[in-house]
Amino acid sequence: MTAAPSSTTDSVWTAEDERSLSRRQRVNSAAVTFSSMLSASAVVLGAALSFVALTGGDSSEVPTAPVDPLALEISSESVAGVTYENERIAALAEPALAEIRYPWRSELQGWSIAFLEPRGRASGYTWSAEQRMEVFVRESDDIERIARVLAHEIGHAIDVTLNTPDERRAWLAERGVPADTPWWPTSGSPDFETGAGDFAEVFAASQIGEEDFKSRVESTIDDGDYALLAQLSLRDEN
Repeated sequence: MTAAPSSTTDSVWTAEDERSLSRRQRVNSAAVTFSSMLSASAVVLGAALSFVALTGGDSSEVPTAPVDPLALEISSESVAGVTYENERIAALAEPALAEIRYPWRSELQGWSIAFLEPRGRASGYTWSAEQRMEVFVRESDDIERIARVLAHEIGHAIDVTLNTPDERRAWLAERGVPADTPWWPTSGSPDFETGAGDFAEVFAASQIGEEDFKSRVESTIDDGDYALLAQLSLRDEN
């Protein structure tokens, strides 16, 4: 899921918005223009609406801001960029994080992951402007479920950081779905019925397996899908 400041406004995207956003981590901060700032805002407005499906489609669950880390008592931190709200969560989340093979620290430089107590019905959020993923860990969750939610959120982070409009169109074509399939959901629509949700679910399947694959865009995954996913998600130039 990705978060928006409002769950009732549809996003408006341009090719320039996408190009500016998708490469912002590789641009010197001193050169960031007002247009780039608008692009970051557009991500928060549009991409973030894709969270709603994991909450059961209730748009009221989409918050207006990420959890403030200063308001939490973080009792465990294993590596830079990863925090756990308490020891119970750390005991489950650390092995879940180890299930992720994708080199997110190098490909998604500047992003952080926070494992937190539940806040509402959502399983996770991806905050584009803050470059922060949040995974909510319930008492009933096992390691595999936490890893799957985390992988889905990493998929969103990859998408909003690296993908361009042309690459998103190429994804829909590879998946064999209509070119006019919406990439971002409108207010209250399910994440899993959009290109963004499908991309995140295929990424999650590549990390955790296909047993709980939830995309409603295309129900199966083939080798061509995984090949394109690798091309779109592993592009560290360093």
